[in-house]
Amino acid sequence: MATGRYASFVPAFIESAREHVSDLHRVFALGEDPDVGRVSPLIEWLPWGHLPWPYPTLLRYHAITAHRGRLEAVDHLVYMDVDMRIEQRCDFSQVDGLFAVEHPGFVGADPGDLPYERRAASKTDCSPTESSQYFCGGVQGGTSRAYLDACLQMSRWIDADLANGLVPVWHDESAWNRWCSEHSPELILPHTYCWPETKVGATPIIVALDKNHGYFRATSTWQAAVARVRPHVAVVRRFVERSARRVLRRLSISLTRRRT
Repeated sequence: MATGRYASFVPAFIESAREHVSDLHRVFALGEDPDVGRVSPLIEWLPWGHLPWPYPTLLRYHAITAHRGRLEAVDHLVYMDVDMRIEQRCDFSQVDGLFAVEHPGFVGADPGDLPYERRAASKTDCSPTESSQYFCGGVQGGTSRAYLDACLQMSRWIDADLANGLVPVWHDESAWNRWCSEHSPELILPHTYCWPETKVGATPIIVALDKNHGYFRATSTWQAAVARVRPHVAVVRRFVERSARRVLRRLSISLTRRRT
């Protein structure tokens, strides 16, 4: 996801991916600026707009699903946050099914302490068991068909929550952990595949860069205005659709009576 100010991470990310990811064929960059595709011949730009927090991360599975027709043409898909730096060789091409990465903040944690969504009203609600693991949202993937199917279902869960006025506690990560609790990943990678830049105690394979979250999550004035208007547009659209259906029903009844 390279929307808004996160697009500034693209050049460094591409360089580390080009150097360390085996069999790298293409990097799909989801963002609103087509110029991101000019950073490297490896990049293919896929249009997706920037929204106020938490929607850039909450709706990532919607973004991926929106471009399924293009993404399913490749054998494997690896989703990775753009604010990552790959430091050691990674080979995802041999994965059969899905892979997930242990969250570095919860390795070995008591199941009761894992930050799953616990509200029963949420479609991402997840009850831990003794063997539960908590996975990070920043690195995930697998064979394209398996991953795209998962993204489609997770986007539907999030739609259902939003329709009921709910936002999963850890956004897309809550949906990913619900999915993994029901469909055990074929491969679980260690937490060094998503290691915080400021954390000591391990030799990282992929580093999650430290940053000013407020700065990068900010939206422009017009983007914020669009976000404020969007819910009202949806309400008006539903009203117009309902009204049109009522008119059509009445018209149908009127025509039927005239014929009889």
